Amino acid sequence: MLLVSKLFKSGSLLRYIYSMRAMSTAPTVVKDIVYGSDDIKNQFLRIYPPVSLSTSNAEKKYPVVFLIHGGFWRDRWNIDNALLIDTVPDLNSRGVAVCAIEYRRNGQENNGGGVPGTMEDYVSAMCKLADLSATPEYSFLDTKRVTLCGHSAGGHAVLWLSSQRILCKLPFTPHRCVALAPVCDMVEASSWTRDGDHPVADFLAARTDNAVADPVLISPSHLLPLAVPTLLISASGDEDVPPTHVRTYFNRATTSVDVGGKGAYVRLLELEGAHHYSMIDPTSSHWQAVAAELCADALIV
Repeated sequence: MLLVSKLFKSGSLLRYIYSMRAMSTAPTVVKDIVYGSDDIKNQFLRIYPPVSLSTSNAEKKYPVVFLIHGGFWRDRWNIDNALLIDTVPDLNSRGVAVCAIEYRRNGQENNGGGVPGTMEDYVSAMCKLADLSATPEYSFLDTKRVTLCGHSAGGHAVLWLSSQRILCKLPFTPHRCVALAPVCDMVEASSWTRDGDHPVADFLAARTDNAVADPVLISPSHLLPLAVPTLLISASGDEDVPPTHVRTYFNRATTSVDVGGKGAYVRLLELEGAHHYSMIDPTSSHWQAVAAELCADALIV
């Protein structure tokens, strides 16, 4: 009983429960579209069209959710088992297309996982989405209405992509960003211990040259201001990414402006009674709140 209690507190048991559920709730299989040349196994994306798409309205364009899974950059958590993929059918049923990406992670250093390889993958995947939207097969993808959405480590990714300093690398400006339990401050998080290891520190050290990346260079907290309207969503019971961590970033983001006195709109939604995984469980009320935000026409309502 003590072991179960420890597993539940650490999040391991919750991950196991939700990963088992994922086997029965995963979306319909679609083809993997490679966007990189270094590591075909882990550099691909998948396009999930909205349920309402049909040949009768082939010229209609649909908003897109650019989905980046979490897992603290660990190799064992991938696009198929990192739980966020379970939300795709619900998003598709709400009239939204989904572009879910896989990327290089810890344990894949020989293939360039880590810094800067993983960060380059995020940008390359967005470039591939832009290219696909210009083809007849994927012309339904509206790159003027792309919402970046990531959970945990994926939340870090979408905040990084939404920084004014990174925006120039992107093929288009995202319409908005929704970051779920995001790792915001890589300096602070580099000391975190999760499930007996140090995932953020491991990610920073995952380089082929054996050097350790400077956390400041990829830390959303240190790359403010934001260039994209952003919604931060945290869970009151989250022990993987504490809500205080997200709230601190929110406070910084709301007061951060560029040299022209401008800063992107940012809002914080704290889900009471939620934990790290319930916000991406499509059967939970917490996910319903998240989905409503993701599928809204605008963040300001």
